[in-house]
Amino acid sequence: MIQEYVSELARQTGTVLSGVRFIEGRTVGCLDVHLLHLVQEENFVSALVYQSELDALTNGSCCKRLDMKIRTALTRLQALKSP
Repeated sequence: MIQEYVSELARQTGTVLSGVRFIEGRTVGCLDVHLLHLVQEENFVSALVYQSELDALTNGSCCKRLDMKIRTALTRLQALKSP
């Protein structure tokens, strides 16, 4: 679900992503936080996503904090783009 959410925000901002990677925190010993990589060509940025934010997204609740994190990451990714 998070990949679709990120892809929609990227589309809204005019950012073309070549990939979205979601690393579950459990794999590295963190139960309530996950790592999200947004990839564009050879560049990528990361954002921390809390389980409570994912739960809100899954429940259909508005999660302004998650929205802001992803939009900020997309802006950072655009800034990395080679001229």
